[in-house]
Amino acid sequence: VTGWAPAAPAVAAKIDATMANIRSGKSIDLMDMMLTMQHFCGPRSRNDCAGYIAEMPQVAASVKSGPGTWDRKPLPKETALEIDRLLSEMANRPEAGTVRAELRSIAGELVESSPKALKRDLKAPLLLEKRPDEA
Repeated sequence: VTGWAPAAPAVAAKIDATMANIRSGKSIDLMDMMLTMQHFCGPRSRNDCAGYIAEMPQVAASVKSGPGTWDRKPLPKETALEIDRLLSEMANRPEAGTVRAELRSIAGELVESSPKALKRDLKAPLLLEKRPDEA
């Protein structure tokens, strides 16, 4: 892991392993994806967010083939809101224009894995609604 280093070596190892899984087409869950999103595109990150966004087709495929959450329970509210915030911020980046469909797919997975009471409060699904100019 380069750039901003997570506080714990175990977290850095988890990010590296998750990215290796993504690049090899293996399934990941939303919690693992959140770690990578925070690492590459979080508010304190100095990593290559544009490069991470370029890998969004692989990220979305890995999330889609995964279980949502490994324990198949709804995400904790704070986690769902953090993923929603990260997805919303990524959706507003200029380089995300070519991966809106993938971000929309991840937002759908987020809705499916979020607590029922929270689903209406998520912003990313609205931000990523299909535009008239999108195929």
